[in-house]
Amino acid sequence: MSGRVVNIRDLGRIGTWPADVRRIDRRSPYGNPFRLDDPWLAWTAVMLGYRADAGGRRAASIALYRAWIARSTVVMGPGFQGGGDIEFSDGRLVSMSAHVRGLAASFSALYPAPTLPPRPDLEPLRGKRLACWCAPLPCHGDVIAELVG
Repeated sequence: MSGRVVNIRDLGRIGTWPADVRRIDRRSPYGNPFRLDDPWLAWTAVMLGYRADAGGRRAASIALYRAWIARSTVVMGPGFQGGGDIEFSDGRLVSMSAHVRGLAASFSALYPAPTLPPRPDLEPLRGKRLACWCAPLPCHGDVIAELVG
């Protein structure tokens, strides 16, 4: 996590925010549209090789945000360790990890994917501290801080 991402709760305690702080939560154009409580994200996290628990959904949300904001490829998670292979009646061998990801892809299709807003211009955030509710946990703000340097 970058020292440039601060928690909004902490800023609220000091009264007026410092001039170098910019809000990046969902009340701003910079918020992460991939919500941790969205059922689509839980299944998509598994499909991408992350866990469906809170940490895995957070990691997947950040990976999806990075790909969306930077117009890049989604980074796959570590996948499932162990589990071996499944042998189907036609002789195909499929790893348990690949099978679970395939099931998750099927289930994620049952839920609507988020509607993505236009990508914001990150340039106004260059050299600023970023305020979000997540800090000090990993956050899309860490991605923004990395991209704007």
